[in-house]
Amino acid sequence: MAARRNNVLAEIRFLYLLIYSVYFACLNFIPYRLSILIQYDGPLFTSLGIVGLILLVVDLFTRRNLLRIPYAEIILLFFVVFGVSILWNFKYQFMGNVKCMIWMAVQVLYLGGADPDVAADRHRRHIRIFTNVFILLWFIGAIWSFGQYLVQYSAQFDLILNDLPDTLPMGFSEGRLFGVFIDPNYAAVCSLFAIGFALYNIRKDTPVWAKIWYAITIAFQGFYVILSGSRTAELALLVVSALAGAFLVPGRF
Repeated sequence: MAARRNNVLAEIRFLYLLIYSVYFACLNFIPYRLSILIQYDGPLFTSLGIVGLILLVVDLFTRRNLLRIPYAEIILLFFVVFGVSILWNFKYQFMGNVKCMIWMAVQVLYLGGADPDVAADRHRRHIRIFTNVFILLWFIGAIWSFGQYLVQYSAQFDLILNDLPDTLPMGFSEGRLFGVFIDPNYAAVCSLFAIGFALYNIRKDTPVWAKIWYAITIAFQGFYVILSGSRTAELALLVVSALAGAFLVPGRF
């Protein structure tokens, strides 16, 4: 009975993480921002935070996975200090700071608090589904952006970001590919994640068609990283390459 309950909670947690990740990934697409109506998007954003907080409370009274995260006491101490800081600065956007702490708690504690008593195969299946969904989503953005580069499409759009009006370029502008993304630096780093996820999913038993798909994904994500001209992504790639070399080379030789 306990194992079945743990599995059900793990599936609910995974479903929430998947919806959460897809939603926040879509927020980085300019076409999505242009297509939504703020009055309909706001409740969805708030609902995700409320559901995440409820799931945290349920976890606290059932599995307490958030307390089994490595160095959990340091993380919890951080949130205690965070809460004291909010109370100390009560007159400065109190509700905004509370919302920020709730979102950070959901991200740090719930995203990181995987149930260690659930079978490893179930966790690996969740990781494969999550990474493949992200790969597909970011591939759509990368190939769409690459198409804009081929036709030299360039435009500017007015959006509301962080409750403030802003004008963002889309397509190929100022000698770099912004594409369909709000921030090309953030998008390029996410492209590196997509490349890493694709490499993670390529195994000996991976079907040939899937390997071809991952190879295409890696190619277009690489195109976007190069054309975006993101120095942030270049620095991240150098750091990852150095760390990979440091860990893999000694084991290889």
